[in-house]
Amino acid sequence: MDIVVSHKEDKCIPENESKNDMAHEGQSEEYVPPLNDMKDKIKHLEDDLGEKKETIARLHRNLASLRNFHQKASSTSKREKK
Repeated sequence: MDIVVSHKEDKCIPENESKNDMAHEGQSEEYVPPLNDMKDKIKHLEDDLGEKKETIARLHRNLASLRNFHQKASSTSKREKK
């Protein structure tokens, strides 16, 4: 077993322990995206939601128009049959 001098402390430790320490140093903190990135994502999602709400409103208007047309066509058809 090789002995490696750790730069953290002035003592000799086995090589495999030194490698484990180095491997865990970089993993101690989770990546947190910058606040501006999160704000941009939220803004993008809000914009998408707004577009979808507009689309839903337009579809509701079209559906109401089609129902109105169907109702008029049905009443006209019934009058012609009589």
